[in-house]
Amino acid sequence: MQFIKNERKLALIILIIILFAIAFLLPHHIQSGDSAELALSGQLLLTPHPPGYPILNWMNFFWIKIFSTNNPYYSIGLLNFLFSAVTIFFIFKKFIFNHLALFFTINFIVTENFFQNSLIPEVFSFHIFLIFLILYFYEEEKIYFIFPIVFILSFAHHLTTILLLPFFLFHFYRYRCQKYFGAIVIGCLLLILVYSSIFLFDVNHPLSWGKIDSWKELLHHFLRSDYGLANFAPNSESSSFNFNAINFYFYNFINQNFFLLVMLIFLIFIKEISLKSHETIMYLLSIVSCFVFIGLANFPIVGIGKDIIFRFFIIPNFLIFYFLLKKIRHLQNKKVLFFLCVHILWLLLSNKEIIYLPKDNLIELYSANIIKNAKQANTDHIILDSDPGYFGVRYLANQSPSTKMKIISPLLLNHTWYQLKIFDQNFKTHNLEEILFGNSKNNRYFVDKNFQDESKFHISYYSIGRKIEPGLGVSFAKEEAISLNPMSHLQKESKLYLLNEFCYYYLAKGIKAYQENNKAEAILNFKKALEINPKNIFAIYNLEKLQK
Repeated sequence: MQFIKNERKLALIILIIILFAIAFLLPHHIQSGDSAELALSGQLLLTPHPPGYPILNWMNFFWIKIFSTNNPYYSIGLLNFLFSAVTIFFIFKKFIFNHLALFFTINFIVTENFFQNSLIPEVFSFHIFLIFLILYFYEEEKIYFIFPIVFILSFAHHLTTILLLPFFLFHFYRYRCQKYFGAIVIGCLLLILVYSSIFLFDVNHPLSWGKIDSWKELLHHFLRSDYGLANFAPNSESSSFNFNAINFYFYNFINQNFFLLVMLIFLIFIKEISLKSHETIMYLLSIVSCFVFIGLANFPIVGIGKDIIFRFFIIPNFLIFYFLLKKIRHLQNKKVLFFLCVHILWLLLSNKEIIYLPKDNLIELYSANIIKNAKQANTDHIILDSDPGYFGVRYLANQSPSTKMKIISPLLLNHTWYQLKIFDQNFKTHNLEEILFGNSKNNRYFVDKNFQDESKFHISYYSIGRKIEPGLGVSFAKEEAISLNPMSHLQKESKLYLLNEFCYYYLAKGIKAYQENNKAEAILNFKKALEINPKNIFAIYNLEKLQK
């Protein structure tokens, strides 16, 4: 039903109340994932992981400078939430004219993709805002020249904008003229200007990502090619198409967007959507391009490969929502309205654990205890082999001027630039193997966990039962125990148990040797990597390729 009289104002008030309620769920303590890294990068103007997110990083930096608080993590999380709130406000202005559109939007707000990414310092709330602007200007005929500028400039934030290429190509074909070409040139110049502002970051800081000291390195960062070298197989099989990754993506795509897909099928069934219309084809092409890109990129369905694939749910999720919202804004159907109300309740109940997020201090306590015990032991440096520990310790160590702690993550050793960054932390020796594999009595390493033949044992610290939730933080199974107590002493053995991620040091050496056409040296290093972690899939795959 369409709104009457003051109902639209009431609808806006309802949305504001919901957004305020979500704002109260913002965590006051650091969470896992990339959030602690992005918060620290904004606070100190460091270079974040590729592609660097210069627009977001500058906004985070000035936001903290203007609204200085004792909790930069919470402050940047609030800015991240505001991007989501602004997106919803513009959606209200453009689409919400009836009860169906209102309740459909509320459904989207409380879905996992939007809800969780709005609560911590991440890149996706701003990315969704940029996608909305692209779709908005795509439909504006009077100011059509704004579309190519926004589209091209958004690449300075996230390269997945390429998935909207069908919209750009059709828009270009439709409006091609001198004014349009001028807008493309302006967009390209703005992209170069904004992205090159990364040179103004503290690129030489030990905690900045990469070694961006030239235009070549800046381009590598933009293309994400300095994400490290662990597997050269995709380069040697660039013509292959990874159907396994497609199947994995398709299964999870259905799972993530089941509600939206049901709505899509229903609207097609009642003929509110025509599969032959130009508009439908544009949206379908962009969604299909996600699948094609996953196949061409040849992501391994293990470890970080899975995490990267999950990032590609953001755009299709918002595209389907935006497309459906356009179709139901004038639709009248009480049964659909009832279904939407029930689904909202189901989503709220399924995400009820989120109410504990503001007080979730486990990552922070975990990181603080590591620093505390490292100080008590007068350790030279800390070695951490997990993202929660590494980014958390980095963040907390830089909040206190008195904390001067060298921090190493073996997981990043596959990045050749990271090996150079280790020396920037002023170690007494420039022998990387001595730093990494030296005698534990001399170096007094603190690590958060250790693996040998998949059995866990811990040198100085351990936690049990943590389940990492991508993009949100942590949750716990009730039957699993948690221990945050450090062990009273280091291992008595003189040799430090090697972390499984130390194998990445030799993986990087093997890749470098392979690129220099030194096959024998490459094989030697891959074998050394397997001595540390016999089940490392990259070392196994690379070695098989070289020994064929």
